[in-house]
Amino acid sequence: MRNVKYSPQQVRQIIEAYWRIGKDEGVRPEVGFCQCLKETGYFTFETPNGKPGDVRPEQFNFCGLGATGGGNPGLSFTTIEDGVRAHLRHLRLYSEIDKIKAKTLNDRVTDPRGLPERLLGSAPTVEDLGGRWAPNPDYGVSIVRDYLADLLATPEPQKQTDWKQESVDWARAKGYLTSDHDPLEQIDMGTLCAVLKNMVEK
Repeated sequence: MRNVKYSPQQVRQIIEAYWRIGKDEGVRPEVGFCQCLKETGYFTFETPNGKPGDVRPEQFNFCGLGATGGGNPGLSFTTIEDGVRAHLRHLRLYSEIDKIKAKTLNDRVTDPRGLPERLLGSAPTVEDLGGRWAPNPDYGVSIVRDYLADLLATPEPQKQTDWKQESVDWARAKGYLTSDHDPLEQIDMGTLCAVLKNMVEK
């Protein structure tokens, strides 16, 4: 990707943080991550026309918290994890329909402004973020349409079986091997013949 402002290691750290912290905060990580991609322009921190945005990469502000336009860069966070947690806690506040729980969560949100009470639980779905998180009524729909739908449609990679280890396990279960063996270890001719003899005699 062109103009990405983070190293591959940092991008991986960000992705891992969304999945780890999302589970802790009770927020679907893929939703937060897709919103992050939209807000940061795939980590370029540029506007759709290629100009620098108000938020800078070193702020670790992945969702534009406090960035209200006109050059206002918004909030800054010390670490990637702090920025991700602040983002996901805000999403939780928008989606939490239990008003009492939402108010409790609002007291510990990383953003010192908290969230206006009228917005607590106002967006139980991603599409509902439109006109709430951002003024554009299409905001939430665009996250689903342009980012989330493709991510959810991506098949999980097929798990590769370790056929060598499976073969050793099978031989042990059948009694053809009488001790543990590393599937990659080299075997001498005497041991091989002993295994074959054991198989034949069984």
